[in-house]
Amino acid sequence: MSCIWKTTLAVALCCFFCCSMAAITVTVMAPASPKSRLFSLTKVIPAVHRGIEEVKRREILSHINVTFVDTEESAIIAPVEAFKIIREGRQNVFLGPVGDYALSPVGRYAPFWNIPIVTPGGFSHDFKVFRKSEYPTLIRTGPSFDSVTAFIDHEILQQYGWRKISLLYDKDDRGLFKGFDYLMGSAFVVQLRENSIDLHYEIKPSLLHQTMNYTKTLVEDVGGKFGGK
Repeated sequence: MSCIWKTTLAVALCCFFCCSMAAITVTVMAPASPKSRLFSLTKVIPAVHRGIEEVKRREILSHINVTFVDTEESAIIAPVEAFKIIREGRQNVFLGPVGDYALSPVGRYAPFWNIPIVTPGGFSHDFKVFRKSEYPTLIRTGPSFDSVTAFIDHEILQQYGWRKISLLYDKDDRGLFKGFDYLMGSAFVVQLRENSIDLHYEIKPSLLHQTMNYTKTLVEDVGGKFGGK
């Protein structure tokens, strides 16, 4: 965790290496809760402070002003907080948001402020497709859903000749951010359907819900219809 945010901070600082700035102002945007999140402020703050100590040790910058903002994992709260930061004074770079729903609106406004956003988030396909048109100041330092689904497709499904896929996913709040599981499942379905023309995949995505008969789904669909290659 510490390495991820130290790397993210290092990339952010590279945005200013061509300048003669003695100090920069950084806003770190992440949710305060739930604290169990990999990228919650509870875990992010110590990592960012370690990164700042390393920057000062190497004498890259003399001073770094840091503000931590709670995005509440919200597509509404995150841009509102970003507007507040911009209105209060000079801002050089945003670290985060990480969650795709919070990152999307902030990422669209940032080009108008001419401010880079450096984040280990931005997992969804849209951040790649609309990189130049909607997110020109966005820098992603982590993996994406595209890279994960491509790995599963090429290294597992094609390697073993598996063509029948039953995908079970839900909207429960368990992943790196709210809605992570749903977006990941959707990205996987899109990737396989794009390749199904040549590879003839048979795909059945199933969004789990409380009224679903899990026994029937596992025995009849997974075990029966999708049990073989």
